[in-house]
Amino acid sequence: MRPGITRVAAVFLLVALATSVAAGLAATSTALHGSKVEGTGPGVGAGSSTGSGLVLIPAGTSFEVSSSYDCVAGHYAMDFTVQTESELTGTLSSGVVGLTLYVATLQQSGVTSEGHPSSWVYSEGVGNATSVSATLPQGSYVFWVEGADMNCNSSVVEPLEMLTKVVLASPLVLSDPSARGLLLTLQLNATVVTQGSTLGISFGDYNQLSSQLNLSSAVDWPAEGLAASPCGSIYPMGVAVYQGTYTGTNISDAKPLDVFPFLFCPSEPAPPDWYLFHPSSYVATLPLELGSQSMSATIGISGVYQQSYPFTLTPFPVGEYTVAAGDEWGNTAFAYFVVS
Repeated sequence: MRPGITRVAAVFLLVALATSVAAGLAATSTALHGSKVEGTGPGVGAGSSTGSGLVLIPAGTSFEVSSSYDCVAGHYAMDFTVQTESELTGTLSSGVVGLTLYVATLQQSGVTSEGHPSSWVYSEGVGNATSVSATLPQGSYVFWVEGADMNCNSSVVEPLEMLTKVVLASPLVLSDPSARGLLLTLQLNATVVTQGSTLGISFGDYNQLSSQLNLSSAVDWPAEGLAASPCGSIYPMGVAVYQGTYTGTNISDAKPLDVFPFLFCPSEPAPPDWYLFHPSSYVATLPLELGSQSMSATIGISGVYQQSYPFTLTPFPVGEYTVAAGDEWGNTAFAYFVVS
């Protein structure tokens, strides 16, 4: 079998097919780039979003592999890195039965046999559809989809090859197993505001489970500048505002705006070591005297603060803006507004 037709390299945030965002953030095309799952949940409405997990390949992405009648099928491969033990999930569909997917370490993928890694940590045959579910320790991996060998060893030799379309029916996602059930919510009180007026932003971590969720503090913040207040807080989540339109595919290129005033903070609260979320609730019990508190917040923003004397506030210029929410377990959600 011949070498793969396509190989995409990445380190956790993956570079690939571009996602474009237009009015109302309608995604056209597809992307293989680190982004966060967006779905439904508490407080979802106009100008709102929710998120959990890192999307390696978004739903709707398609690629082609070479299936063959001569036992030399091609493959599609993508590298990715797992920073901490994570669960890999997703669903693939194809019009051809016989494709096979493999998840192998980067070292395993260096030795191939019959067109695929000679050893692997996970494999699944693709009929018309298959679901991926694998727990992966920290390390570097390859996601590998091999085309079908059709009627191999038969007398049929024409056509020798055919391109088979593979579609992600649900996204290929890396998620922290310990944080499964936690939903990051984000909601704006308007999607269009006049220059100089105040925009309300509500955000929080919500336990979707009907049981308690005990999470240790983490440092997997997905973007720079995430904050819930100008002087630190006990919250495990924060928000940042960017001029322009951004998603998980390009948020690392964005510079957060200074939407909080400059304050002389005598002392900042130490972050809790753990959070015990109550069932179906934003409320979490925190260590020692912190007690039980809601892990949700609402702030108001109206412009950008100068971070040196005289610390003036300049209203947002007319244009499009992105609000990103993120938490310390790596979840992200995005919402958008326009200043007119």
